[in-house]
Amino acid sequence: MAKDADQVSPQDFHDRLLIDRSDLESALEDHPTLVLEVGDIQAELVAERDTVKMELDKLEAAIDKELRADAVKHEEKITEKSIANSIIGDNRMQAMQRKFLKAKADADAWGPLREAIHQRGYALRSLVDIELRKLNIEADNSAFSRKATEARQTRGEIAGNKARAGVERRR
Repeated sequence: MAKDADQVSPQDFHDRLLIDRSDLESALEDHPTLVLEVGDIQAELVAERDTVKMELDKLEAAIDKELRADAVKHEEKITEKSIANSIIGDNRMQAMQRKFLKAKADADAWGPLREAIHQRGYALRSLVDIELRKLNIEADNSAFSRKATEARQTRGEIAGNKARAGVERRR
C-alpha cells in the first residue's frame, strides 16, 4: 500500500524495521514491500526537490534579467557583485530558497531510513543463516543421539550375548 510523501514521515516506518526473530518468514515477506514503499516516497520527494531547484534557477535567471534590463533602461552601470547581492536580497528569491531548503530537507530525511532498510535486509539474511545452522545442529545432534543409543543397545546386546555364551560354556 503506497502512501503519499506528504502523508507520512520516516518515523512512521520505524516499527517496520524491527525484526521478530520468532517470525522471520513474515519479516522476509514484508521486506520487499517496505523497500518499495520507502523508495517510492523518497523518489517522489527527490523529484519535488529537483523541480523546486529548477524553479529556483529560473527565478534567479529572471531576476538577473530584470536587474540588467532595469540598469540598461536607467543607463546605470551595474557590477556582477551588485547583481548577485540584489538577487540574494530579492524577497521572491528568499521565499523560493526557503521552499527549496524544505524540499531538500524532506528528501534527505528519508536517506537514513533507506540505509536502515538496506541493513535490515542484511540482518534478515544473517538471521536466516543462523536459524538454518541451529536447525542443522539440532538435526545433527538428534542423529548423533540416535546413533549413540543404537551403539549402546548394540554393545548391550553383544555383552548380553557374551554373558549368555559364557554361562552356556560353564554348563
